[in-house]
Amino acid sequence: MGRYIIFAILFMAAFVANINPMHYIFDIGFTFGNLFLFIIGGIYAYKHVIGATILVYILSFVVRGFNPIQVIGLLEVLVVCYYYRKKRRKNLFINVLTYWCLFGLWGNMACYLLVGMKNNEMIFSLINLLINSLFNAFIAQIICYYWKVFRQRQEASMPTVSFSQIAFHIIMGTILAPFFITIITNGAQMQKVYQENNYKQAQTVAKEVNKKIMSWSKLELQKFKLQGKVQVAHIQQIVDQYIGEEPIYLMISTDTNKVIMNSIPSIEEGIASDIEIMPIKEDFSYVEISKIRPVKIFSKELKGYYIFELPIIKSQLNIHIITPIDRYRIMVMEEYLTHFQIMSVFILFVLIAFWALNRVLLNSINELVTLTDHLPSRLTTQEQIIWPMSRISEINLLVENFKSMYTELDKMFEMLQESKEELKELAYYDVLTGLANRLYFKEYLNNLVNSKAAGKVGVIFIDLNKFKQVNDELGHDVGDQLLMQVAARLRRLESYETKAFRLGGDEFVLIHQTIQKESIVALGKSANQIFEESFKLNQEMREITASIGIGIYPDHGNSIDQIVKRADEAMYHSKNRRDKSVYLYNVKKNK
Repeated sequence: MGRYIIFAILFMAAFVANINPMHYIFDIGFTFGNLFLFIIGGIYAYKHVIGATILVYILSFVVRGFNPIQVIGLLEVLVVCYYYRKKRRKNLFINVLTYWCLFGLWGNMACYLLVGMKNNEMIFSLINLLINSLFNAFIAQIICYYWKVFRQRQEASMPTVSFSQIAFHIIMGTILAPFFITIITNGAQMQKVYQENNYKQAQTVAKEVNKKIMSWSKLELQKFKLQGKVQVAHIQQIVDQYIGEEPIYLMISTDTNKVIMNSIPSIEEGIASDIEIMPIKEDFSYVEISKIRPVKIFSKELKGYYIFELPIIKSQLNIHIITPIDRYRIMVMEEYLTHFQIMSVFILFVLIAFWALNRVLLNSINELVTLTDHLPSRLTTQEQIIWPMSRISEINLLVENFKSMYTELDKMFEMLQESKEELKELAYYDVLTGLANRLYFKEYLNNLVNSKAAGKVGVIFIDLNKFKQVNDELGHDVGDQLLMQVAARLRRLESYETKAFRLGGDEFVLIHQTIQKESIVALGKSANQIFEESFKLNQEMREITASIGIGIYPDHGNSIDQIVKRADEAMYHSKNRRDKSVYLYNVKKNK
């Protein structure tokens, strides 16, 4: 009776695991359905494996739809378990590796080619599947082996164990377990970084659009709801300013799901209320591939999305900022592909080493196992490991293998840390000039204003005059050269109290923290002086001027928005005067 209950539990576990993959980042992950089917194959007769496997996959096709990759997975279980039960090849791990070499690799590759997958994405997916299959086989191998030992003990007979099997389990366990832990842990961290960066960018865009809509009169709002060209153009201008050519989409719809404005290629209606989403924050969600109706809502090229929603209650409108995760999935695949390739080569290397050592009596094995326990935490804390030495040359070789594995994992950990820093660099710095961008500007200014340090904060807006004329006459490449030269000159003004930013286009900002108002004005004049020297553009010298306006906290306002607005007004006042002067916001004159 107990065997049937265990069989039923394993069957249900296989089915649930097959339809619920474990994603370590976005829709990339591992499936553990075959793990439980391998266990059934190791404990029960082959006919039970055939019935359970076919039924599990039929039910999976019914629930999740047909997937040719799953057919390869079905064949993997049947072939591997056949050799395990009928041919008496009692190592599931080696059986799976053999299956992949003979058929699995080529079958999965054919499936990926049929759906148009290419290059790194296909290589990454194949290695991901291979490691997933090897992990399933390895865990099943351990469970089946020690299940038999347990049964022998229940039958009152002396259980016997194979030293080579134990050594194999220890070696592969110390490789695969830390690897999976590291991948899952860092995947969660990377996804959190992606989500936070996207949330901040989407929030900024949505708030700017909301600010514009709320500034309209009732007549303008009504025209916008009727898709008035002027109002739509105003919103599009904001989108172009903050998003540019990035694959981020804006959709504005009414409460009745009528789309007023959208930049999504093939949208036909608003965000459907019955789509199942995964909430990240109150106004920020993630929609999975399997939860989206691609024909009605999005184009087929888009697979999964971050959706930021900002309802405008008074206007009965909803703003959605939608970002496909494909832009992040490519970065993740490239990052993990190197790690997977290193791990695959390393597993092959360890298997060869194990084959040479499996008959050697390892007297120091317990010391080595203890030393490699909690390896991920040791990597995180950068704990120094003193590796044991032995008079047996085979033991020393095994130790070297572990040291090599630890070094590779340490390198992978460092690479993931560097990737997080690179993502931060992309989120906070302008690609063209290298200056801090608009997102960093707002955070930096907010931190200064909200800090308890006494003093003043000067915001100096700098706008290049006739920059459009430079672009039109000399081309955008020359325009980019001008922006980079201006950025280089502004960077000379940076200090502990001063930081330069590029907000976009030809708009630059200097933020200066001081206790004296005169110091801010002096910095504005210094910024003006950098334009006294001509700029070399397209092998000729050109005079370029700029309009500069200054707003000071708390003299000209008690909030960030007020100070930014005052500096912007001062800059436009300077532009209208056309005398190349620096203009400090004046409360009386600017009212």
